[in-house]
Amino acid sequence: MNVAILAFNRLGGSGIVAYDIAREMAEHKDNAIHFIGLEQPFRMAGQKPHKNIFFHKISMKLYDVFQFQPYSLALASQLAEIIKKENIEVVHAHYAIPHSVVAILAKQISGKPIRIITTLHGTDITLVGQHKSMYEITRYGIIKSDVVVAVSHALRQETESVFDLEKGKIGVIPNFVSPDKYEQRSKNNFDFDNLEGEKLLLHASNLRSVKAPLDVIRIFHRMLELGLKNARLGILGNGPLRQDMAKEAEKLGIAKKVEFFGEQLDVSAYFLEAKLFLLTSKTESFGLVILEAMASCTPVLASAVGGVVEVIDHNVNGLLFKQGDIEEAARLGLNLLLDKHAYNHMLKQASFDAFHKFPAKQVIDRYYCLYKGKCVPKDCFCKDSKTNESSMQEELKNAFKSTTF
Repeated sequence: MNVAILAFNRLGGSGIVAYDIAREMAEHKDNAIHFIGLEQPFRMAGQKPHKNIFFHKISMKLYDVFQFQPYSLALASQLAEIIKKENIEVVHAHYAIPHSVVAILAKQISGKPIRIITTLHGTDITLVGQHKSMYEITRYGIIKSDVVVAVSHALRQETESVFDLEKGKIGVIPNFVSPDKYEQRSKNNFDFDNLEGEKLLLHASNLRSVKAPLDVIRIFHRMLELGLKNARLGILGNGPLRQDMAKEAEKLGIAKKVEFFGEQLDVSAYFLEAKLFLLTSKTESFGLVILEAMASCTPVLASAVGGVVEVIDHNVNGLLFKQGDIEEAARLGLNLLLDKHAYNHMLKQASFDAFHKFPAKQVIDRYYCLYKGKCVPKDCFCKDSKTNESSMQEELKNAFKSTTF
């Protein structure tokens, strides 16, 4: 099968998921995966090229009359050429805007009966698509796609409500992490003793307003005030509020305890060092970064918004707080770091759930079935993930090896 994938290939959850799907699909000899865009997926950088994965860089015509360069039109035009040249059968569009609309236009231009699979990741619906300038074209992209899936039930419900869609049009396929990335990266056989040592608290995002990154600084500061000792805060990523975060840390007198790591291609090493991951988003449709932390045996303290509550089971595999409540978040985080038994139990459950509640093989199989047109976009979401303490350790020993492709 020849598949074209449209995604934002920079650092970010949707780009990671798009490439991980492609990589697993490419392992089947009869699949050829084509990425099309301005830049190749960042995870391709520095890796040995896969014989079944290809990248097509689109070219842009710079013209002074254009106030903004017509990226979407250039992508649609060149995608149509690739559809014909490479005999593309399926276009998988990550994000309704602009990629599902680009795929629809390219299909019409090429005249080929391709299938269009659209995955909704969140901000294409919650921020961009609901704006009056984008509402109708976003709805058009969803309606005209052959298959539409959302990464969480929360996102599906919001999309159906906002765009007045019939129920059943959108399925749910969650994000996932690939077990092979974490198989050799467990922390001391899923046990952690050194809560007295230095503690790294970690946050990772694009540092935009929707992520409420200033709250990360404030929560850390309040935890220090409440008695957290020997701790520092690490910030992964870059974005428009980075300087504001630095200023807030300076104002609160904790600048020397806050370190900005910038954008990193491989974040797993940072998660493995961290003792707690902080997510303070105002809205979050899923939060792949949560799974990356959980897979690294790092407990998560997150705002209870959107699809986050479908990933985090409060006081079981992580902690949830009311978005914006600095005091509640600080107390929850501090109490966990002071309770070795609760901490170890939570990191075990977090690691277990990362692979069993959201199994990579089941997600890949569902997408492959949709690509082939052999199934409808029904839910692919494993909710029954809890296990008792007596069987936890044995399950965890096999967790990484239980998912194969």
